[in-house]
Amino acid sequence: MWYVVFTFVALIVAFLLVRLRVRLEFSGERRALFVGLGRSGPEIDFAAKVGRVRLFGLNIESFSLRKSAATSVQPIRLGSAKPSGAKKRDSRRRLMFDFEWLDVLPATLTAVWRFLVGIFKAAIIEECEAKVQGGFPTPDLTGQAYGYYCAFVGAFPAVTERVTYTPDWSGASFNGSVRLSVALPVYALVYRTIVLLIQLPVRKIYRITRGKT
Repeated sequence: MWYVVFTFVALIVAFLLVRLRVRLEFSGERRALFVGLGRSGPEIDFAAKVGRVRLFGLNIESFSLRKSAATSVQPIRLGSAKPSGAKKRDSRRRLMFDFEWLDVLPATLTAVWRFLVGIFKAAIIEECEAKVQGGFPTPDLTGQAYGYYCAFVGAFPAVTERVTYTPDWSGASFNGSVRLSVALPVYALVYRTIVLLIQLPVRKIYRITRGKT
């Protein structure tokens, strides 16, 4: 019995330690976006127009993202006209419903804002690297852009290791690559969600939505 409980607790802890991950890779040969849990989840390759489903980093299924020529036509549905009395009752209900929402709106916005700030603080930047090489039609414009880059790097020295810009004085051009990976631990998402539910006026929201139906 204790082995079952221990195994169950270990699985929960392992799941909470897994990270939700968003990875973006943009280069001349590869343009991909991955969103998943750990190393498992869907990946979209925009260059090849192919979608992939990965499990622990392994590709288990692929599908094409190209649109088919056939398009379905949705039928147009005509609603029946309501009598004037029903329209007046609906308008009064809608007005009362709007006023009730205005009562819970400040607390709801505050709770959602704190949730988003908490998620932002808990996010982990695993990888951030950008290499840009390019220029403008005239050398003076390229020099101005390079000057802005040097000023920005001087203000934030840590950016030098992550973002590099090489000017092209010959003319207008652009070439570069971007690698970005942002992760969020599952335990942080669970914790912030619990705090959000505590701070939200859940009873009032439920009463309003129930009265609408």
